[in-house]
Amino acid sequence: MTDDLELFATMSFKGRRFDGEFIPVGALPAIASYQDTLIQMAKAIWREENPDKERLPKDFVKSFDLGLRGIGQGSKVAQLPRRVDENGSLFGDGAFDDIFIEAQERIAAAVIAANNNTTIRPLPENVIFPFEKIGKSILSSEVIDINPLAHGKKRVGIFRVSESAVNLVVRKSRVRNFKKIDSLGFVIGLSEAPSALRISSSFGFFSYPLPWAELRSNGAYSIGSVVSFSINVETDALGEIKRFISPGAISPSLALPLGIELVDRIRGFAELEAGWLDGLGAPQSPSTSMRAMEFAVYLTRFVEGVFVFPESEGGIQFEWKSNDIAASLLINEDTFLLGASDLRSDRFREKFFRGVSDVAPNFYPV
Repeated sequence: MTDDLELFATMSFKGRRFDGEFIPVGALPAIASYQDTLIQMAKAIWREENPDKERLPKDFVKSFDLGLRGIGQGSKVAQLPRRVDENGSLFGDGAFDDIFIEAQERIAAAVIAANNNTTIRPLPENVIFPFEKIGKSILSSEVIDINPLAHGKKRVGIFRVSESAVNLVVRKSRVRNFKKIDSLGFVIGLSEAPSALRISSSFGFFSYPLPWAELRSNGAYSIGSVVSFSINVETDALGEIKRFISPGAISPSLALPLGIELVDRIRGFAELEAGWLDGLGAPQSPSTSMRAMEFAVYLTRFVEGVFVFPESEGGIQFEWKSNDIAASLLINEDTFLLGASDLRSDRFREKFFRGVSDVAPNFYPV
C-alpha cells in the first residue's frame, strides 16, 4: 500500500494566548476534538444514506487519519494534513463522494449559520459532544478560523469557531418538539420482530407497527411502495424525526391526476425496444419502470410541473422546479442520481444513491 499526505484543513488560533512563542497546551484538544467531530459526522452521514445497514464499512475510522504539521508564528496556524491511500478506496467503486469532506462542509454550514444568525441545521446526536469540546478548549475571547482545503477545493470558505457559536449550535441541536406528522413515505423494509414497516420520508426514517400477517399478505406494503401515514413523534429544531412515539394511521397512497398521467407515460416507456433512439436507445428494465412509477406517485404529491422522459441508456429522468431550485432525478435499475441547481446562484450539487430510502430525505442536495 502506498499513501501520501494531503492538506485537509488549517486551524488558526487567535487571541492573546496565541501571540507568544508557543501555542498553549490547553488549546490543543481543539484539534483532536475537531477530528473526532468530523469522524462522528461522517458516521452520521453514512447511517443517513445506509439506513438498512447496521455496521460501518471496515476500517471506516482508520481511513481518516489527520496529522499535525507545523505551527505558524503570531496567530498560531496548525496545518492538518490527511494521509491518503493511493491504492485503495473506502467506498470501492466511487459510489459515494468523500464522506469526510461532506462532514467538514456540514460542520462549516452549522457554524456559518450560527455566526450569521440564520437557520442552523442541527447536529446529529453523536456529533454534539465532540463538537462541544472544541468550544471548551478556547476562552470566550478567542476564536479558531478553520480553512477547509481538502482536494485543493474550497467548497466552503473559512469559518470561525468561537465559544458563542459552538454553544448556539449545540443548543439548537438539542431542541426537541412533540408533534403529529401527516405525510407520505416509501416502504424501505419489513421487520418481523417487532412486526413493522420501515418508512423513509422527508422527515426522516421510522418504523410503523403493523401485524405481521398483514405485512405478508398486503402487496400494497411491498418494498418501494408509497404510503400515506399519520404519526406522533419527537422532532429536532428542523422537524426531523428523532423518536417515534405512537402510530396514527397508515394506508397505500393514491396518485393525484398528474401522478396518474406520469405513471401512464412511464408504462409507455416500457414498450420502447432496443434502438428506439436513432438505433442507440436502450429499453427500460421492469425494475426501473416500477421504481419510476412509485416515485411519480410520491413526487407529484409535493411539487407541480413534473416532467418525465426516457434516458438513452435505459434510465428514466424526472425534472421539476420548486421555488428557486431546479432538480432532476435519474432512475436506473439499481441506482438513483439526484441533482439540484440553485437558480439564484451557480451552485450545483449531485448525489448518487443505491436505494430509494436515501432519496426521499434528500430532494435538494444543494
